[in-house]
Amino acid sequence: MAEPQQQPKSLLDSGWYNTLRYNVIPPLFVLVFTGAVQWLGLLGRTPCPFDREQCPRLLGNTESWIITGAFIFWVFIWLWIPDKKFKGPISPEGEEPEYQDNGFQFYVATCVLYCALQYMNPDLSPIIVINFPDILACLSLFALLLCIWLCVNGRLIKGKVQEGAPFFYDFYRGCERHPKFLGCDAKQLTVSRIGMTLWQVLVLAAFFSGPIRAPEVVSCAIQSIYIAKFFWWENGYYTTLDITYDRAGYYLCWGGCVWIPALFPLSQMYMAHNYSTLSSFGAALVFVIGALATALEYLIDREKEIFVAWRQNFIKRKAKPYQLWGKQVEFLEVFYTDHKGVPMKSALLTSGYWGKARHLNYTCELVCALMCCVTAAFGQSWIFPLLYFYFIAALIPHRILRDEDKCRKKYGKYWDEYCKKVPYRLIPGLF
Repeated sequence: MAEPQQQPKSLLDSGWYNTLRYNVIPPLFVLVFTGAVQWLGLLGRTPCPFDREQCPRLLGNTESWIITGAFIFWVFIWLWIPDKKFKGPISPEGEEPEYQDNGFQFYVATCVLYCALQYMNPDLSPIIVINFPDILACLSLFALLLCIWLCVNGRLIKGKVQEGAPFFYDFYRGCERHPKFLGCDAKQLTVSRIGMTLWQVLVLAAFFSGPIRAPEVVSCAIQSIYIAKFFWWENGYYTTLDITYDRAGYYLCWGGCVWIPALFPLSQMYMAHNYSTLSSFGAALVFVIGALATALEYLIDREKEIFVAWRQNFIKRKAKPYQLWGKQVEFLEVFYTDHKGVPMKSALLTSGYWGKARHLNYTCELVCALMCCVTAAFGQSWIFPLLYFYFIAALIPHRILRDEDKCRKKYGKYWDEYCKKVPYRLIPGLF
């Protein structure tokens, strides 16, 4: 079996990039983003978010701690109860992570429980919206303490030190890929079960607190469809490069616990305080585009899942080839070496959606993000209500760069051959 040739270092291995990566970005991002969530919690509720009288308590308050504590306890219950397990891809160090396989049930149960509590106590949602900045403060304190524990446990106790990385970088990026916290996978706990679920809860809270008209209904519906799709496909998320390769630190764990609840439901929170002038027809059009983009994103990701499962079955049992889009499935056989230096064989899909563009799912992600928050911008500012979309639009190019850099390092010359077969990244025929 042939082995990939050694490739020259990429731009991400250059000296200036490593200086930014290790010494500049970690402290800068921790300082900026940790403070930014307090400001985001105030957007839309006051003309001046920097007004001292409106500034949230950095330690939260009694109500916010009760709400946050009850929610986190609910999350742990679903991660602790005996249930099916899903095993993710083997990490570069040879570790096979294990996740709780009850995401969609947990999501549905959370939505049903919240709606029932709202029915029994109509003041619940207004209380959450009013205390939104303080809830973010509680989440931030919990997440920062968790990240400190992950860093100390990984670096000092387990000795998981990244070569040449300073201590603060390990706090920011993490020391271990799949650490456990109270028996739960840290990434599943923070990103999926706390961050994504709280996004849904906050969207519902804002929806029940403000006027219920077409723009508010559409915004809530699109975000709910997107989040439901995420939990339906939760196991697929654990096979992505972010979860497979990234370590559990501030970037993922604090970002999941705090940044997602602070930024992602912001448009719905904004409409709880501000009137949208979007017409019912315009809202319906936004819903159709957002729902179609979400469905297409799922189909794209599902297409790769089916191919990977077929490929594994084909290798083991010589399964019959299958057709994709009415034609024989096409793929590129590639070779790489695993964490032990053993030559391995894999395949990259070059037909169907994945033959049109290498990251067509990210294109759908951009459209979904825009549709989630565009209804809040009509009649108001086109800056604050669209912050979630601007963030995703800035994040995706960097994510593509990182993803392709990892693939190029893994597959070598075969990745270059794959890029020739699928030359476009986001938009077939254009880019």
